[in-house]
Amino acid sequence: LVPTPTSAGTLTIDYVPREDDPTMNCQPLPIPSQFAWCVKWGVIADLLAQEGEANDPIRAEKAEKLFQLGVELAKLSLTQVK
Repeated sequence: LVPTPTSAGTLTIDYVPREDDPTMNCQPLPIPSQFAWCVKWGVIADLLAQEGEANDPIRAEKAEKLFQLGVELAKLSLTQVK
């Protein structure tokens, strides 16, 4: 704190959540743990493909391929074999 207080005291913080927060009532996504890596690579692909300092099209393409591989594996695991 500035200026430094001359006596000891207590600092309190009050938090009031916003009513219009879109994440207030979100439920967790039901993603099986074996496909968590797929979500990670999808997010990395999106981040690396954006304009700006973090833009890296080569790595974004590799991350997108890993994401698509995970999507295909998930689809295959859901198909019924007859």
